[in-house]
Order: sequence, then C-alpha cells, then structure tokens
Amino acid sequence: MRFTITLALLLSLSGCGGGLEGTYSGEDSETGERTGFLDALTFKSGNKLEATFMGQTRPGTYTIDGKRVTVAVDGDSSPEVLTIRDDGCLEGNALLGWYCRDEKKNAAAREDKKQAASLVGTYEARHPASEQGIRLEFKRDERVTVNYIGAGAPPAETTTYVVAGNEVHIAAPGAPVGAPPAMVLTRDGDALIMTDGAESARFERQ
Repeated sequence: MRFTITLALLLSLSGCGGGLEGTYSGEDSETGERTGFLDALTFKSGNKLEATFMGQTRPGTYTIDGKRVTVAVDGDSSPEVLTIRDDGCLEGNALLGWYCRDEKKNAAAREDKKQAASLVGTYEARHPASEQGIRLEFKRDERVTVNYIGAGAPPAETTTYVVAGNEVHIAAPGAPVGAPPAMVLTRDGDALIMTDGAESARFERQ
C-alpha cells in the first residue's frame, strides 16, 4: 500500500519523466488518425486538468491509483477511468478511446513556462499628464494582481495569465477556461506593450 501511494504521488508531481503533467492528444501525431473521443486532455499540477472537445475547453480534476487514472470533468455526471499503458499512453473505454503525449505541444508549454518564470515581477504604465495608470504584479502561480493607480481608482483585482510565445494573455476575473483574454500584452525586452486600436501603453518593469 505504501508503495502504491508513493508511486501515485510521484506520477502526479512528475513533469516529464513519465508523469502525467502535459498534453495527451486524441489524434495520432504521425498519421493524423483520430484515436480518442476528446481532442486532448491536459494534466496540470495540483491534480487539475483541462479537457478539450471541438475547440471548447472545460476544467476538471484527476487522481491516480497505480495505473488507473480517474478523470472528472466539471459538469459531467460521472468520472471516467483510463489506464496508463506500458507505452505511457492513456486508454479508456471503447467510446473514450486512447491518448498519447503530444510532445510538440508539451515542448511549447515548457518554453512558455520558462518565459512565465522570467515574467514574475511588477510592471507599471502611467499616463504622463494625469499620473493615472495600472500596476501589474505577476506571480509564479500564473496569477496576476491588477492595481489601478489614481484618485477614484477601482479596487485591485486578481486573475490568471498565460504566456503564449511572445504574448501575455490576462483573463478577465472569473472568466471561464478558454474565454478570450481581457488584456493581451507583447513582450519588449523587460517591458510589456498593450495596444488597443491606435492607442498603446508601455508597462515598465519596476
């Protein structure tokens, strides 16, 4: 029993040495053949996951017991059980199909995580005349606090962000997974640029 619990813990925490963290695709990367009912399952730290189907993404959770992975997607009436095969792929029932690691997506995700780690810190943009502005405080857990600067400014809000290549996408507070970002910033050295039509703001690292 102790060995099973330890193995489950290692599998849930491991990033790329046989653990589940990362994206498992429902499509064969070589042939393009559909192997799973879902487009993909993305496993994250803290036993969280995202299930993608027809371009829509829903959050959920997962647990590991030996080679059994129980997946619970928010809104579904009952969880699904997949088996970790000897080749590392995940196999469900006849309807659910099977899913293998998408190394291309996982490599891109690892690079985005690296970029997110370098983003951590405080950035400010202020209007030169009014001195009103916005302060962004990026944290390591992919959360960001948005502080509004100036008289009568609304209270600070904390939400989530993701790094996608050279862009930083900040979600609207409380927005569902997969919703369009509320702010899109482009990295420019140590600064972040936000463009809204003809207007742009430069957030300088503090």
